[in-house]
Amino acid sequence: MSKYSLVLMLAILLSAGMVAILDLIARARADRAAAAALVSVVHEAAARIARDPASRESLPAEVEMYFDWNWDIITGEFGQVPDTTRQVFVEALTALAIAYPDEWRTQHALEEAGKVGFARVDEALFHVYTGQRESGYKWAAIVIASYEHLPPDQALPYLSRLVAQQDDDVAAMTAIEVMAEAGQVGADAVMALERAGTVNDYVWRAIRWGSHGTNEVCPHVPEFTPCVDNKILGNPGGTMQLTCRDLPRVREAFDPREYQDMMRQLCLQER
Repeated sequence: MSKYSLVLMLAILLSAGMVAILDLIARARADRAAAAALVSVVHEAAARIARDPASRESLPAEVEMYFDWNWDIITGEFGQVPDTTRQVFVEALTALAIAYPDEWRTQHALEEAGKVGFARVDEALFHVYTGQRESGYKWAAIVIASYEHLPPDQALPYLSRLVAQQDDDVAAMTAIEVMAEAGQVGADAVMALERAGTVNDYVWRAIRWGSHGTNEVCPHVPEFTPCVDNKILGNPGGTMQLTCRDLPRVREAFDPREYQDMMRQLCLQER
């Protein structure tokens, strides 16, 4: 067989397979039996990926194409998703998000799963974050913003852990902003962290200075000490407006270490 004939035959077979796949997907939106068949295939693919995310590369082409419809399955386009399938979807998406962090669609699918009530997404997001950090991915903290789509009782325990940590300032700041926007229960959680003395140092100083997070946190948690102090000082947007000459006037509002840091930064700038 000539190379041309072989290529033509493969093209015909691929085209026929594509038509069959699209036909099943079209029928699955209205036909319960077709929907069950589609979900079953994707369930098996997800189970395989959950065990080894690299196995996605070796899935049969038609199975991989079916798996790519996981977003529509999650959002209910093909009917109710069985609990066992929900669980394996979360496990597969978690594994993929860690292994291929630049594939944003996977993270968004996990986020969507949380929106529609899939269980264990709160834990899964934390695993994605820690897994991506361990692999050296520099944008790992972005996944923390996905917690805003979860109920506060699921999100706040993980966000509180992130605000209290001292080894990832971006994640801590993102977490406290999501907490602050979670209503009164979020504000209460922020104040609990403050009373425990476990607010990330960077978060505290960034809000105090107004370099980050002040406008996102203070309107929702006005009793947070950096917000209170800034308002007393007449600088509700942060103390970045202060000059070296202002420091003696506001000395009592800062702990000694922070005051010394401000003196070094502000007074050296004015020399």
